[in-house]
Amino acid sequence: GDFSTEGKPAGWGKIDRLRLSPWRGAAVAARITLFNLTARKDSVVVLRATSSAPNATERAYAARICERVSRLLQSRGVSHTVMDEDDATDAIAGASLVILPDNAEPPSSELSALRRCTERGGKLMIFFGQSSALAQLMDVKLGEYVFTDDFTRWRSFVFTDAKKWHAPPEIFQKSQSLRPAWPASDRGRIIAWWRNASGATQREPAWISTDQGLWMTHVLLDDDMDDKARMLLGLAGALDPAILADAARHALTSAGKIDSYSDFNHAAAAIRQQSAGRPIEEFVGQHIVAANAAYKQMLECNARADYRGALDAAEIVDAQIGEAYGYAQQPRAGEFRGVWDHDGTGWWPGNWDATCRVLAQNGINAIFPNLLWGGNAHYPSKIIPVSATMRMYGDQAALVTKAAKQYGLQTHLWVVCANLGNAPPEFVARMRKEGRTQIGADGKPTSWLNLAHPKNQEMLISAITEAVRAYPFDGVHLDYIRYPGPEFDYSPATRQLFEASLGEKISHWPRDVQAGGPHHAKFIAWRAAQITAFVKRIHDAVKAVNPKLQLSAAVWGGWPDTIASIGQDWATWLKNGYVDFVCPMDYTASLYQFSALAQKQLALPNAAGRIYPGIGVTADESQLRPDEVIEQIATARRLGATGFMLFDLSHTLQNETLPALAHGTTAR
Repeated sequence: GDFSTEGKPAGWGKIDRLRLSPWRGAAVAARITLFNLTARKDSVVVLRATSSAPNATERAYAARICERVSRLLQSRGVSHTVMDEDDATDAIAGASLVILPDNAEPPSSELSALRRCTERGGKLMIFFGQSSALAQLMDVKLGEYVFTDDFTRWRSFVFTDAKKWHAPPEIFQKSQSLRPAWPASDRGRIIAWWRNASGATQREPAWISTDQGLWMTHVLLDDDMDDKARMLLGLAGALDPAILADAARHALTSAGKIDSYSDFNHAAAAIRQQSAGRPIEEFVGQHIVAANAAYKQMLECNARADYRGALDAAEIVDAQIGEAYGYAQQPRAGEFRGVWDHDGTGWWPGNWDATCRVLAQNGINAIFPNLLWGGNAHYPSKIIPVSATMRMYGDQAALVTKAAKQYGLQTHLWVVCANLGNAPPEFVARMRKEGRTQIGADGKPTSWLNLAHPKNQEMLISAITEAVRAYPFDGVHLDYIRYPGPEFDYSPATRQLFEASLGEKISHWPRDVQAGGPHHAKFIAWRAAQITAFVKRIHDAVKAVNPKLQLSAAVWGGWPDTIASIGQDWATWLKNGYVDFVCPMDYTASLYQFSALAQKQLALPNAAGRIYPGIGVTADESQLRPDEVIEQIATARRLGATGFMLFDLSHTLQNETLPALAHGTTAR
């Protein structure tokens, strides 16, 4: 479902053969079987931004949003084609529904195709549109772009008539920017409004319906994914009812199919067996009886072409079998159970007490709040600029450590080391002027600190030790303790440091240290050595303040490839005792990939009891159902892990994942 072109192909219609090129994973015997290989032409087209995006960064971001929308449609059985805008003119004109997930300024040829689509009765679904011409085509009036530092302002959107659109009444999403829009005529109507964290309706519309289709004032972000999948199916089905028949057929084979069970009946039988002879056996059985009844109803609705009824019944099947599955699990005593909080404010900004109480009630025993960046602190630091979050909601370090202690949670200070993404522009400008940021292969400065630079190391160590002296943290957690990629860093500071270590001048910089250059291998090893030495310096500084403080790191999972790619030799950190534990970000929806990664990681020297696999509940790379989270935790336990980490402190985690875990996996 994901293609890109190489060279100048003759076109889709000219293909006469396929080449399959699998990549080797673990060293196990494998067989690939192809079956039912057919060509199809979908009536739903999703456009990946190419010519409508202004630059490579925006294209990459739009591609991730496009993939997310495609994944949501796929999860509900909506057959669709993802196409680059440049290749899609003919497909657009003949589609029943065209979705633009994040396509800022479509070119005139695309606009013409979209207009032809609507003129022949097709519909459009637009997200975060920036084009006045597209807005005019959709009968929408655009407002000015709006950004806010207050990430509580737009926390969800609510449909005025959810039943009509077959959507959940409220969808949770933490947006910080919008392009407000309103109906341009009385033929359009606002069908959903934004709400803030307190539940108050905001003045900005979230969704608009017109004769030409639907318009959302932002993109779909990576939280509340199950409800967003239901919403997309409901909205798409309202625009093109034929979609519902495909989705209902998909539900016949997917409803109740959880964990690694082959189908609903297999799952029901296995869960019954898992709970047999235990106090929860009768309770689990009641949920399975309810799931069975809904399953029969789904079959009956499908037989009489009541597709909406079939989809409603399928939702009940999934809910009931999911409850039964959750209750059938068992906890493990003495396990480390942590949660990353990217915002550093808890679920309810200003109320860490409520967040820590909910975490503890659901069996979590450690919170990792993101309170310190290279240029941003959520507490009154004298070294790093204070954030807008600190100014609006107070000293987050004081609030979280106090609340966590009350509920028996460990608090680990999450530090973003290199990435200056949240830093004030003037701070980033000063770092660049002082030559302390990284430079890529294109010669352009980045918003990443050069972690080999002595002044940056001193600044970060000073900031970390300042924090652990001032607050009763249980540990320090390092993130972005790496390079952005293999083609970094080529700044003058790095050149000077590398030449000093090499004992000679580099004749052709950076060519001589890039792939194929005479000093490439030494440069790759030197980069990793700089990061490793910095980790050791942080370790020594933290332990000097308090030997009981734990030092940990969020790391990329694929060691040893991480040495060459991002300069992160974290297995050496473990082996030499520079960190107390690591949390590999094993974000994948594939249980096989998760298992293969965790198995390799847990077999490393000095890894026993010191690797807590990171599970991507709402990561860009994976959005997991509760049963998938449970299955990954069970796999990590089976392989010998003594704990796990969950990403991230999201609405999905609060309302879906943690309650399912608390039934059995993390039961107190």
